[in-house]
Amino acid sequence: MLDRLVLRYRGRIMSEIRRTMRRAASNISAGRAMAVESVMGEHRERMSQILTRLWTDSGHTMAEHIDPSQKANGPHETKQTIEEAEDFTITPTAIADRIMSDWMRSEGGLKITRITATTRANIQSVIASGLRDGLSEKDIAANIRAIAPGIAGSRADTISRTETHAAANISADATAKATGVPFKRQWAASKGDRTRDAHRRADGQKVGMNEPFNVDHEDLRYPGDPRGRPGNVINCRCAVLYVVD
Repeated sequence: MLDRLVLRYRGRIMSEIRRTMRRAASNISAGRAMAVESVMGEHRERMSQILTRLWTDSGHTMAEHIDPSQKANGPHETKQTIEEAEDFTITPTAIADRIMSDWMRSEGGLKITRITATTRANIQSVIASGLRDGLSEKDIAANIRAIAPGIAGSRADTISRTETHAAANISADATAKATGVPFKRQWAASKGDRTRDAHRRADGQKVGMNEPFNVDHEDLRYPGDPRGRPGNVINCRCAVLYVVD
């Protein structure tokens, strides 16, 4: 489910980063002053639009799967679960809209700033290297165009996966809490070839709704928690299961 969203937004993010790098290269080749900064404002605006849509879609997708009327039919069926499911009147997507709006105000802007700053740094790194080597403006521009596809593809992989899973987990957590059902949260590792050893060991770990997971000796609210170390959250494909004991 989330992988489909990752693929959808990977292409959009890749195209935007590649487009920005190529536009900067064109400005450099033409000898325009402020060649890089002139494209960064539009880059931030477009990236903000893409990520806002990504976060919203991820939030809705996950929230719609937190349905207490279905939980009552599972292996952990309890009388309390059934009664609370029957009284459930909150629309999951409304919860997702509220929680994602709050989250975007508190953390989204910083994420967009960091992502677009990396694009700027990638471009400026090539410029600095070219100046040290005595290259002409046209040669520097050619070097930026040459590396743009690779950088855009690699960064799009990381951004789309990290941001999709983070938004989905935030939305799912808020929706599960709003049901009032006595869920416990369980870490579910993706179990793929690229799964981190620490995340594989965390598979099956259960905590209360307001308790963090302990993964690789670090407290994480959910997979992809932006407060965690980059090596512990970037490209994480794990998820949270909501279970009733």
